[in-house]
Order: sequence, then C-alpha cells, then structure tokens
Amino acid sequence: MLADLAGAAVHVVATILRDVVVDFFLINLGRGALLVCTFGRYPHGRALERDARWIAGAGFAVVVLTGVALAVYNNVFAST
Repeated sequence: MLADLAGAAVHVVATILRDVVVDFFLINLGRGALLVCTFGRYPHGRALERDARWIAGAGFAVVVLTGVALAVYNNVFAST
C-alpha cells in the first residue's frame, strides 16, 4: 500500500517536472531560436500547436549545440 502511494507520488512529480522542462523551457527556447532563424516568420498561430514536438526538439538541439560549443572552446582555446 505504501509502495503504491510512493510510486504514484513519484509519477506525479516526474510528470510535473517533464511538463515544466518540455512545455516551458525547451519549447520557449526552440521557439525563440526558430523565430531568430526565420526572421520572425515561424512558428506562429496554428503552427505553434501543430509542431510543438519539433519546436521542443529545436530547443533541445540549442542546448546540445551550446554544450558542444562550450566543450570545443574549453579544449581548444582554454588550454595553455
């Protein structure tokens, strides 16, 4: 009984964290990056809802590429 309750609580917390990370952080980061790349033309209106997964993917790509760029910079220019 207690294990089921703890499992349900962990599931609720994981769902909330996933929704916050994906729906708030990655989608807004991806939307901003796509708006910059397309000079403000995409995504707007229905495309924002229809392509939410792709927009979140673009946000994830921004995070990964930022990490790669920092790693390359630290390995190439920071070594003295």
